[in-house]
Amino acid sequence: MIAPRFLYLFSIAALCLAVAQTALAGEAPSPARTLTFKISDERGNLLEQQDVTGLLSEYNASTGALSTKATGSLSSYAGWSWSTVDITTGQTMAKSLTWKSTTTVDGIIPESTVQLKAAGNVDPFMSYSFAAKNNTGSIQHYSFSYGESIFPTLAGDYAVSSGLGISLTHGASLAGAQLSPAVSSAIQALSLSANGPGGPFTNAGVDLGTAPFVYTGTSPRTHTFPTLIDQNTGNIGLIDYWQFDIGFDLTAGGDAVGMTGSADIVAIPEPSTYAALLGGVTLLGVAFVRRRTAAV
Repeated sequence: MIAPRFLYLFSIAALCLAVAQTALAGEAPSPARTLTFKISDERGNLLEQQDVTGLLSEYNASTGALSTKATGSLSSYAGWSWSTVDITTGQTMAKSLTWKSTTTVDGIIPESTVQLKAAGNVDPFMSYSFAAKNNTGSIQHYSFSYGESIFPTLAGDYAVSSGLGISLTHGASLAGAQLSPAVSSAIQALSLSANGPGGPFTNAGVDLGTAPFVYTGTSPRTHTFPTLIDQNTGNIGLIDYWQFDIGFDLTAGGDAVGMTGSADIVAIPEPSTYAALLGGVTLLGVAFVRRRTAAV
């Protein structure tokens, strides 16, 4: 069994190393972020495309936390508003950014409705929630990209993990709903860049949703699938930016999807880092033994 005092000394050494690394890193600059989305019909005709990076205004410099807007005017963004109704279930929820197409079905129901929220930390951690409802009579393709800066930049070996949760709600006119990967081979992909949002990007190797999600039940109308998780390691030199790329086809007749994605990435310490940490622990241990000997 490891002595409690040794564990205490080990903790002090680890803390000192972390503080030193933070001091060398300096304060995080204002991060670069991007958020775009588009909708196409099943023939590939573009129905809507918007760059809504301006909605990513929330940044806490002291904590590195990032999020989408929680308040303010949306008059500069066509079709965007605040809503407290979940488009997938109709239930009340916290205020969310919502977009509705200007084209309607039967003059009443918008052809498409989208809700989104993105959050993360330059530490780095990144997440999003996205919902879409297709009120048309044919399949629609939805896609969006969300990216954030990484600070401090990562260099060398890294470990990355990603998760994806999916729920499907079928419309009243049909008995089932289907969500399928479109364009690429996965619904959610994660890419890494050494040159900010301008890329070029390298796939992180944690693509999720490579097979369709299908729900044919009639009760309940909403079905939640098991969360998908993937992990990978790699080394592409330098990483200062990363980005989610999501693309999927959603069946018609009022079918809706709710999805959440998350990712984190950490540097795998060099052997020299471990050596420095163990060296600090050794010095503290020697000092501790000397104090005990002197006391005896």
